[in-house]
Amino acid sequence: MIRCLSSMSKILRINGILLTSYLLSIGGHCRGGISPNSAPELVITTEQQRRYEQQRADAKRLGYAIIEKEEDLPNNSSRNWYICNNVSLDSLCSHSSHWGIKRTLERVIIEEERDSLPGWAFADCSNLKEVVLPDSITSIKCSTFSGCKSLVMAALPSSVTSIEAYAFEGCTSLALETLPDNLTSIRNHAFKGCTSLALKELPTKLASIGYSAFEGCTSLALTILPDSLTSIEKNAFEGCTSLALRKLPAGLTSIEWGTFMGCTSLALTELPPRLTYIDCHAFSDCTRLDLFTLPDGVVTVGESAFCGCTGLKEIHIPSSVKNIGAQAFGKTRLRLLDLSACSGVSFRDWVTVVPPNKIVGTLDSLFIANELYILSDIPEVRRDCIPFFCKVHLPDGLGVWKFYNHYAGWYPLQ
Repeated sequence: MIRCLSSMSKILRINGILLTSYLLSIGGHCRGGISPNSAPELVITTEQQRRYEQQRADAKRLGYAIIEKEEDLPNNSSRNWYICNNVSLDSLCSHSSHWGIKRTLERVIIEEERDSLPGWAFADCSNLKEVVLPDSITSIKCSTFSGCKSLVMAALPSSVTSIEAYAFEGCTSLALETLPDNLTSIRNHAFKGCTSLALKELPTKLASIGYSAFEGCTSLALTILPDSLTSIEKNAFEGCTSLALRKLPAGLTSIEWGTFMGCTSLALTELPPRLTYIDCHAFSDCTRLDLFTLPDGVVTVGESAFCGCTGLKEIHIPSSVKNIGAQAFGKTRLRLLDLSACSGVSFRDWVTVVPPNKIVGTLDSLFIANELYILSDIPEVRRDCIPFFCKVHLPDGLGVWKFYNHYAGWYPLQ
């Protein structure tokens, strides 16, 4: 469990013993590089020293090993650590000789007055269950707790404003229900694979969610995202099978690659009004999606964007749409694909509409299942954009229509 202190002076009670803790930040840098963070030079008053001594004595009675210098780490086999404020933990990140010790660690108390911890400080501590964190933390940085599959937590300190890449990746026991109100960013892979994560809502100041931030969080059952969100990167919620959003933030202008892929509980009935771009696989296999139209302003619908969305009944495409990718509506059960407002739409491959189907509108060309209908005089098209098994329909009097083939170059189709 991670416990938080609401202020510098608040007292934490563990098993009947009173302790205090103070910490500014937990962190390091992104995966692939570690920046050492040494313990700061401290000016300690007599009163503070007396308090530290009392805390250490209390922790020792609880069975905690008192870590007073970094040299104590490799010789310490205790499962419970009380880390004094003058101890640098850089070696926990860089020395493989400590990995065995870290994997037996179960509980940690960080003494007050420490500015930060180095990145990866407790990464892969698979038995770590409880960490004492104060309310002065501002950032949980790269891979600090990644792979801590036994870590249980009710809340993070209210002072946290950012959660960095891989911070809690693979923490399968992590069951947070809320995040700090002042949180503004959640970076790449921050909670990936946290299968017990059960957030009820996200903070109203949150501005960005990095790629794969919540990927595979199968217990995540959010019903709304804050309007403060302006950026949700690719695969952010992929495989979140309990995600039940009723709407998306109004300020979003794009849905990135695979953002909601496989979110089988997602039952949106509309998309943000400022949306211009729906990337490949954005909503693939969202079987409960029940859209009626796309927003005016959407220009591109990417490959397989709505593939497998079997809940779709009809879709009205606005005049702004100029590109529709391969299988954009593949494996759906559309009864109506309304293209009456469109002209000059480029279909990158084919749009599958499972019969019974009705097509409304006039386009340069249109794929239905495995058949291509040429509706106006198009001078040329790349042959590799058309399946070899596709049947091509040309209206009378259209004239010569050209295909492009990688091996034969341009050739006419009569």
